[in-house]
Amino acid sequence: MVQQLLQLSSVQQLKLAIMSLIMLFTAATTAMVFDQFYHLDDETEVGAACPVEQPTQLNGSMEYGATLDRVRQQLQGWREHELINLSATQRRELVDGVEVNQLLVNGVPVSANLEMVDRFLEKTGSHATVFVREGRDFVRVATTLSRDDGSRAVGSFLGHQHAGYRNLMAGNEFSNRVTLFGDSYIACYFPLMKNGEVYAVIFAGLPMESVVQDIFAPLEDMGLGQIDEHKKADILRLM
Repeated sequence: MVQQLLQLSSVQQLKLAIMSLIMLFTAATTAMVFDQFYHLDDETEVGAACPVEQPTQLNGSMEYGATLDRVRQQLQGWREHELINLSATQRRELVDGVEVNQLLVNGVPVSANLEMVDRFLEKTGSHATVFVREGRDFVRVATTLSRDDGSRAVGSFLGHQHAGYRNLMAGNEFSNRVTLFGDSYIACYFPLMKNGEVYAVIFAGLPMESVVQDIFAPLEDMGLGQIDEHKKADILRLM
């Protein structure tokens, strides 16, 4: 084996050394990311039979922290620009059969402006939701998330079992990995308040599938070949 390596040209030896370093660096970085994600608790948002989970303290890898900051900045920008004039009214409306107080943005009902959340998804790659408070819970009035049957998940509830429920009811931000309608996201929730009361919540969530793709894209760009989709699926299951 050593003799065969010595017979390689200097250029070939250099290429081999570079490839080895890349593989070692990638393996170490990926293992760190996978270890971080593997030990995160899934915070489940839907389904009455789902177990109650508590928020996980994330001290996380550089990659996780950067991704979470990215989602938070996306949500912050959305709140400060397109949602800056979001307001609550006492007017009641039905959202997929659920009666709630109507939210307005620049005088237009949020429930009738689904293009707003669709634009956010198109521009950022993160899913978006606007919740309105209804009693002691929150209802989705506009969202890019879909139910299992493919319909928009409007009219669905955040739920008391959600790991961020207490934070949001208290007027505090909640950020963590969540599982929504069968898919995992790195997510951030902001409560919106008026006169000391939370009247709405906004959400942004980057699909974990996109996070995996971001990990492997540099390797594919360096000419190391297409990563097998089955391997990506295995990683998603671990995460």
